[in-house]
Amino acid sequence: MTEAERRVRSDSDELLSAIEHLRRLEQRKRSEHISTPGFHELADEVALQARHVFDVASRENADADRAATTDVSIEETPPLPASGKVS
Repeated sequence: MTEAERRVRSDSDELLSAIEHLRRLEQRKRSEHISTPGFHELADEVALQARHVFDVASRENADADRAATTDVSIEETPPLPASGKVS
């Protein structure tokens, strides 16, 4: 596996985690009374997390453009090590 392919896997893992965090924030916001300070605080957090999701998805797309076409899926590709570099 090349570093570019493994970077796509790591991006995908981060994207799934960010989406799950966004879902949890939105679920919490749904239990707040509309337009209360708590609601607005969570709404700001949701908006920030949604932007993060978009940024990660954009990075994944750019990294995939740099990777060669392969015969393996993202799921079959190991993620980058914690250091971010393939040894």
